[in-house]
Amino acid sequence: MLSEKVTSSLMEFKEVVFNKEILDPKVQSLVALAISAAISCKPCIQNHYQAAKDNNATEEEISAAIGTAIFGVAGKCKNYAEVAIEELKHQ
Repeated sequence: MLSEKVTSSLMEFKEVVFNKEILDPKVQSLVALAISAAISCKPCIQNHYQAAKDNNATEEEISAAIGTAIFGVAGKCKNYAEVAIEELKHQ
């Protein structure tokens, strides 16, 4: 269990990051959902999916956000594999 100090600090940080004056709540929830998918956090996906729906995100917008995350992760995997294979070839 995290200490009260750490927990309250995280909640303060959340308030700064989820500032409705900078990004609108729908965009913020879609970004959070995409990140949740990229880091494979099921509870995060569930929470941010619901937040996206609550902020009137369409299934198409949700799919596009998650697709963007998948593309980013796939690109990272491809690039990492290419570098690793090149390094093995030169050993």
